[in-house]
Amino acid sequence: MYHASSQWALTCVIAFAGALVVPAHAAPLLEQFFRPALPSGEDLPTDRIYPEGRLFPFSLYSVGGGGPNKSGDLLPGDQVQAALSRVRAAGFTMIGPQYELNGRVLTDAARHGLQAIYRVGLPKDQLNLPQAQIEKAIRDQVLAVVDDPNLAWWYVTPEELRSWRQEEIGFLDIACRTIAQNDPLKRPVWMYDPGHRHAQGLVPTARHLSVLGKGMYTNYSKRRDARVWVRWTIDQELQAIAQAGSKAIPIAVPEMFQQPQPQYLHLIPAWVRHDVYAALIAGAQGVVVFSMRVRPTFEAHEAYLQAYEQVAREVCVDPGLGQVLLFGQRRQDLKIEVLDGPPLLNLEYRGNHAQYPAIAHLDIAYGTHRYLLAVNSSNDVVRVVCSGLPNEKLVAVDLFGQQSPPVESEDGALKLCFAALEVKAFRLIAAAQ
Repeated sequence: MYHASSQWALTCVIAFAGALVVPAHAAPLLEQFFRPALPSGEDLPTDRIYPEGRLFPFSLYSVGGGGPNKSGDLLPGDQVQAALSRVRAAGFTMIGPQYELNGRVLTDAARHGLQAIYRVGLPKDQLNLPQAQIEKAIRDQVLAVVDDPNLAWWYVTPEELRSWRQEEIGFLDIACRTIAQNDPLKRPVWMYDPGHRHAQGLVPTARHLSVLGKGMYTNYSKRRDARVWVRWTIDQELQAIAQAGSKAIPIAVPEMFQQPQPQYLHLIPAWVRHDVYAALIAGAQGVVVFSMRVRPTFEAHEAYLQAYEQVAREVCVDPGLGQVLLFGQRRQDLKIEVLDGPPLLNLEYRGNHAQYPAIAHLDIAYGTHRYLLAVNSSNDVVRVVCSGLPNEKLVAVDLFGQQSPPVESEDGALKLCFAALEVKAFRLIAAAQ
């Protein structure tokens, strides 16, 4: 069961009443610990989306879509513009894929200071056309918009193309090559893969794409109480990229479309924060939320959107964790040891078995700063000690503003307590600073 905030807070107080046990790891010198990170991405433009620029990719499907049917409906014009203004103010850097709004996505992006994921493709019943006809159809679509500066990524449809169908994977090959041949900027290309695919099933598409992202719909995939599945999802993408010898970037595609049962509505902010940050800590380099479309039976739309807006602000605006995640240098100094709570989590999914630490953490340097990001993927309170810090006292400044006063290290370690599914982010500084 999930713990209410009052319960886990009391549990943490009681758990830390005893003496702190510090694992025996060699403590680095202060100067060594804070040695500057190697420069990364300094030559990339600050006004373009990663990997072509420094802006963190954070997008929403179907901004402005809505109505009683599955597709084809739009919100009234003023509501479309209000939706676009809202996501821009929240810190999102892109919009799209836009489906029925694709024809206007570049104009909408330009009007609101955003960049766009632009769709090209053919209907599914035309994938077996002669190669020359497919090439011409894709080339014409690309050349019609290729000079637009607001176009960040290409998006190939149909989605979920199957590698065991020769006409489908053949179409993906032709489409990706045709895009590359006609786009002087060689902008990234993505096609959505379904959430159930594992690494082996993703390899054939990873060979063609420069963005790899499969569905990460935790509740929809019946992983509501096993949200470590998020980390498995990003692992599959990373393994597929490595096995394919690809340079694609892995992204997270979290959910925003299914109405939870009433007793779970209060957990939406925790679900959203866990799923996005667990994916980023695991190695995702972008986020595209499915979807902002207004659905008549999805009353939790606003609660989900507010939660994603908060995360988008933290990643893209303040404290700007996206820059740390994209361009920071991952290090291995810090170790996490569970003192109370489950140390490991088992995951069973469609015949796949995996085991993960309950607490995933990221030890990263960016410039002259050091950061610690950590997430609890269990449904229990977990008390840990983080060791590997210098023996000199450090202050862990809570970047989410939840920990006051700041946590201080003791004998080269930090003691931390995580609520169910909680995410923590700290900037580590010397106490004298």
